[in-house]
Amino acid sequence: MRVEGLIGLMRGALPSGLILSALFALAGCEQQTQGREAFAESQVPPSLGGVFLPPEAWAWGFLQNGDGPVHRYGVSAPPVGPRAQVIILPGYGESAEGWFETARDLNIAGINVWVLEAAGQGGSERLVSPRDLGHIRDLSDDAQTLRAFVNSIVRPRGEVPVILLTSGSAAPIGLKALEGRGIGVTTLVISDPQTLSASVSSPAWLTRPTSRAPGQQPWQRPRLDGVSPRRDAAERWPLANPDLRMGGYSVGYLSAWSHLADAVTRPDRLRSITASVLIISRTP
Repeated sequence: MRVEGLIGLMRGALPSGLILSALFALAGCEQQTQGREAFAESQVPPSLGGVFLPPEAWAWGFLQNGDGPVHRYGVSAPPVGPRAQVIILPGYGESAEGWFETARDLNIAGINVWVLEAAGQGGSERLVSPRDLGHIRDLSDDAQTLRAFVNSIVRPRGEVPVILLTSGSAAPIGLKALEGRGIGVTTLVISDPQTLSASVSSPAWLTRPTSRAPGQQPWQRPRLDGVSPRRDAAERWPLANPDLRMGGYSVGYLSAWSHLADAVTRPDRLRSITASVLIISRTP
C-alpha cells in the first residue's frame, strides 16, 4: 500500500501524534530492509594478483527456492567438455570470490566449477540488518535449495561425475542435501570441517534469535601481515566490497547450525547417504 493511501485511511480516525508515530515506525521498517538484497557484480580489489581474479568466462546467477531468500551462485567452465563437475559450498564468512583461484585450477584441469553461497552469506540475500550479521532461521532450507540447484541448474549427466565440496562449517548442509534419494552427486568432499560455537554460554535474558551470539563481533578490518596469499586475496574482496562483509553470527544462526549438525551426524542419517564421502582435515 502506498504511504498516501495509509495516511488517508488513518486521517480522521487517529490523533495526529499517533499518525506521526505510525509513519516513523513504517519508515523504520523500510530502513531495516535496505542493504539486504542479493547482488552479483563485485569490484575487483586494487593490486589483486592474476590467479585470484575471476576465471575466464565467470558468470553470476541467482536462485530462489519457493519464497525463501535469494542465493547467489557463480560458474566457470573449461574450454572443452568437462571431465567432471564440482559444486563448492563456502563455509561461514566465505564468499565465492575467495574460491576464484581454486576455480581457475579446476578449469585448467578440465572441470566445470559451481560455487553456491548460503542464504545470508557472500552476495546472497541477507535476512536481517546489519548486513554483516550472519542469521538464518533453519539451515535445512539451504539444503533444500542445494538440491534444487543440482536438479534444475547443474543437471547432472550420468557420464560426468558430480562432486560436492563443502568448506568448513558448510558440511551439515551438504550431508542433509544428500540424504535419502540421490540427486546425482557421486562424491562428497568435506574439507576442513569446523564446528560453530559461542565463546560463553548465552545468558538467560538473551532470547532474541537475531542478537549476535556471545563472543561474536561485527566485521572488523583484518590484519593481513603474514597471512597466506590465498587468505590475503580472500580478505581483500570484502575490503573493496562492503556488501560482502561478514561479522559474527547470530544466536539463531548458531542454534540452526547446531540443530542440523546434531541431526545429520546420527548413524542412521549417515547410512542414508549413497555418495562416496571423503573428509580432508587440516594437519595440526
